[in-house]
Amino acid sequence: MIKITRLFLLVACVMATALYGTASAQEPAEQETHQEPAEQEPAKPEAAQETEGEETSQPSAKEALFKDASETFQQAKETSADIFSPAQYAKAEQDFAKAQELYDVGNRIDEVYQNLASSMKALQSAITTAELGQVALKDLLLVRKETIDSGLSLEDSKDFQEAEKKFHQAVEKIEKDHDTKGARKPSEQAAEKYRKAVVQALQKTVLPDAKDKLKASKDAYSKDAYKEAEKSLKDFEKYVKAESKKEFSVAELISIVTRGIEAALKPPAATPDAGETS
Repeated sequence: MIKITRLFLLVACVMATALYGTASAQEPAEQETHQEPAEQEPAKPEAAQETEGEETSQPSAKEALFKDASETFQQAKETSADIFSPAQYAKAEQDFAKAQELYDVGNRIDEVYQNLASSMKALQSAITTAELGQVALKDLLLVRKETIDSGLSLEDSKDFQEAEKKFHQAVEKIEKDHDTKGARKPSEQAAEKYRKAVVQALQKTVLPDAKDKLKASKDAYSKDAYKEAEKSLKDFEKYVKAESKKEFSVAELISIVTRGIEAALKPPAATPDAGETS
């Protein structure tokens, strides 16, 4: 509400500036004829001229007018308002763009103000919803972020697609009715599907690829070292299967398996022959 009031004051300033400029332009030219010639100011020292040139330019009238809305958009992005309240966020963007368009073509300033005020109202609503969603879906947001940031190839995963669908159902419950209770079930279903998508990717892609790499580099291992590497990969298959039955941390599981695979695929350092001398 405070920011909207500030918008009104800025609009008033812009209108006053425009009126003042018009009045000044209409002053009789005769006044200029009878004015005494002003004394010419002495030239400024070079240092002073450089200092003056370095002064930061003041924001334009348009920048000042749209400043509060721009800052509120930044706040909205930080709270993921575009995710938690897509409808209100889209309306805010639409009204903001319309206000800029009206300003640029020189339409009535009151119409600019109306669109800016509408944009700010929609943004504040989106931010409120996002703040609620951040709390209500805290656990789901972490699972989703770790899954998306995992680096796993999940584009064709049906489980991942279903998880995204359930995630948006939970978000919709919060956006429309602020129904945190109603969002609980789809939220839990989404988290389960994200974890399942990760497990499937590890079991069907990551670990099989590791086995193929091991076979391709078999000659780099001694017989015993190769068997040990094979055993390590099988142990990680069992570990992933066991973890899939729990509410595991996605980031932790991926980290353990990735580091384990790297260790298994690293051939042991060659041991010098007993007869070699340095």
